[in-house]
Amino acid sequence: MKAALKKIIERMQRSALAPLANWPVGVWAFATGAAGGVADYRRQGQVSRHNWGRLLTAHCLTNGRSTLGLNFLTRALRPPRKREAVTGLLGTFSVKQQSEILRQIDRDGFYIFPGLMPEEFCSRVQSFSED
Repeated sequence: MKAALKKIIERMQRSALAPLANWPVGVWAFATGAAGGVADYRRQGQVSRHNWGRLLTAHCLTNGRSTLGLNFLTRALRPPRKREAVTGLLGTFSVKQQSEILRQIDRDGFYIFPGLMPEEFCSRVQSFSED
């Protein structure tokens, strides 16, 4: 029965009725992939390849709309962090500096930081790569 249904869906996907076949299958793949992905994440801290595959199938069949919906849902459940100054390997950057870095990346595709990474960090990366 399952194989016969799969053949029917595959034939529809190659025909003029493709949009009618793709959306229901995409919605089903999204629903099962999202539910399974949440369960996976709670259980093991990451989404399994199986449920990731379902979400990818849904993305393809809905022309990316399922991913937009999932993004909206995850942003509602876990909003982005508030903008504040950050400190990392290359120094401390104010919100204004971060915005300027982002603008330059958007414009040029890259940003050259004024500071250098600490020598100790570079030495550790080199040692790790040599091992």
